[in-house]
Amino acid sequence: MSSCRITKNWGRCRIYTHTLLESINKACVSTEGVMVMIDITKKSQCRAAGGLVFLSGRAGLDENHRIVSGGIAAQTRMALRHLEGTLEERGLDRSHIIKANVFLSGKEYFLEFNRVYSEFFAGLELPARRTIVAELIMDDCLIEIDAVACSNKATE
Repeated sequence: MSSCRITKNWGRCRIYTHTLLESINKACVSTEGVMVMIDITKKSQCRAAGGLVFLSGRAGLDENHRIVSGGIAAQTRMALRHLEGTLEERGLDRSHIIKANVFLSGKEYFLEFNRVYSEFFAGLELPARRTIVAELIMDDCLIEIDAVACSNKATE
């Protein structure tokens, strides 16, 4: 049996919890200001289950949903900021990211992407990561990043 209810309401952020099979709790986060992008792409901003938060792919888009200028470095910074903003709405931060999937539109962007990515996680344990070269949906989009965060990170 499945049910849905609002479990937290933090102003702009509402967390809806869906209980499936009575043993797994999943939540869908809705953040004001990001919902327009979600509506355009028909995807959830993030989903949570069992202490894990699955963040949907984010590109280097500005507030008008246009690709930011400045090449791969600027697009990488913006995509990472979008992921971090979603985490902050849940009371988490970049240190909670345990896995990232990165899609680059060309292998020539890897070194510059990797430099910016390393700066973003400076001083933190780097998440596990997969980097793939793929054709992206938007023509001028050079990068898309999705991630998994853990709200109850265990120490190793």
